[in-house]
Amino acid sequence: MAETFDDDFKSEMLDFKARMIRFAEIAEHKFDGLTADLRSTSIRLEKLEQRIDQLDSKINSMAAMLKEVRSELAILAKQFNTVGSLTIQDHERVNNLERRVADLEAATH
Repeated sequence: MAETFDDDFKSEMLDFKARMIRFAEIAEHKFDGLTADLRSTSIRLEKLEQRIDQLDSKINSMAAMLKEVRSELAILAKQFNTVGSLTIQDHERVNNLERRVADLEAATH
């Protein structure tokens, strides 16, 4: 009976060992797959970070260009206001000259 117990125990232990080996192989296979996925994800994240950095530098460059455009527009607006006021003044001078010419012509007739 002791030999039967020993044989049954050996058989159970061998089955248990075989199951543990299969479990370890499956775990190793899954771990390898996860490792590959992690590497792939890491590479994709690095590429995304590079693209974000590139976009960030482009945005900074565009912001600087917009500041330049804003200052140039302010200068143009001031020049436009100056030209507009000079045009109004010139128009008033022309009207005054036309009135004086009309008065002088009326006086000579």
